[in-house]
Amino acid sequence: MLASFLYLISSVLFILSFHVPFILLSGYLLAETVYTFLIALLFYLLTAFIFPWTPKQGFSIGGLVMIATFFKGTHVFFIPLLGLWLLSWSLKHKSDPLQLRAAWQSFAAVLFGAALMSVCHAAFSYHHDGKLRFGAAETGGMNLVEGKCHDKKNSDINRYSWTSPLFIQTRPITEKNWDHSFYEQSYFWQQGLRWIVEDPWVLIESFNYVGYLFYGNQLWPSIASAFRRLNEWYGIFFTFLFFPGIIMGFVLMARQPNSTVNLPFLLALAAVVIAYILKSELRYRIPFDIVFVPLSLFGWRQFFSRQT
Repeated sequence: MLASFLYLISSVLFILSFHVPFILLSGYLLAETVYTFLIALLFYLLTAFIFPWTPKQGFSIGGLVMIATFFKGTHVFFIPLLGLWLLSWSLKHKSDPLQLRAAWQSFAAVLFGAALMSVCHAAFSYHHDGKLRFGAAETGGMNLVEGKCHDKKNSDINRYSWTSPLFIQTRPITEKNWDHSFYEQSYFWQQGLRWIVEDPWVLIESFNYVGYLFYGNQLWPSIASAFRRLNEWYGIFFTFLFFPGIIMGFVLMARQPNSTVNLPFLLALAAVVIAYILKSELRYRIPFDIVFVPLSLFGWRQFFSRQT
């Protein structure tokens, strides 16, 4: 068992050491660079700590989850998914009150760590610009509008423009000029939700965004670099080799919903959930390849072990 686990870990590290998107994006000053490191660190903690976590371990996980949202919020559903997983886990272990108590104390520590980092961020932002910002990325409303509304190029009252690289690659773009600033995110959340009410079919179309995490578009900004061909061919290779394993990995998670093995892979599920709710492109997935690659190898390993 230990030898099999070590082989899986060594395979993951070998693949990621040559992972082309990591290499290409390292040459750009993007939020994804730091965000990838934070997701990798969070994945490490989730695999290194044995559940139920100690209060210090839970606090470090929750704090790191919130710190990562200062850069991007793609993983923002991790804590809600963790709570749902814990409910399922609790039903299985309801006959062991000591385990239940330790587990919920772990979750409380996660919440406390996240809340403390959020309050610190709010205090920092209020001190510097007089506004309380609790940490999550502040473009969620605009992302919802772009993902659910038909107009994919948006301009605000200050003549700032907002267009996703995904839509430049995949469809003709129509433009909408808003009489509000992009900083008024509450307004854009309302507009996005209003569009869903007026056209519920967009909830079906949004499943396309899950696919766009893996195929149907090219990685920006490296698509415009001298490594365009390498970027394209590696994308094909990744989708062909890893995507089926990822599907099998998610199936295994669904079959064993109470397993602690699922905990680190909740990060991958969080990325899928946010892609459906808002929008996606390959760049949204890349920081989570530190999670998707092991998930894929986990799925392929189970597949081949059954064949033999």
